[in-house]
Amino acid sequence: MTFFCVLLWFLAGAAGGNLTGVTFRNIDAGAVGNSVAGLLGGVIGGKAIQHLAANIVEPSDIQLFLANFSAAALGGIVVTIVSGALKNVMATRR
Repeated sequence: MTFFCVLLWFLAGAAGGNLTGVTFRNIDAGAVGNSVAGLLGGVIGGKAIQHLAANIVEPSDIQLFLANFSAAALGGIVVTIVSGALKNVMATRR
């Protein structure tokens, strides 16, 4: 794991989280909330794909880049959706 991988996870996760918040207004947590959820999801997705990609025999650099980017963005999307849904459930219980 290099600094570039972690930076890629942060950027892709934050982008995925913010795009999810813009797309689905009912789960929007604001710019900061979407970014934090996206960052967390990006790290989770990036670490997961690294463990899975370790079993691939000699992946090329572009394959690793695309796998890390897409996994981090997807992780950011999933964590943003889950956190937004939890926020809505807690708001309706008040």
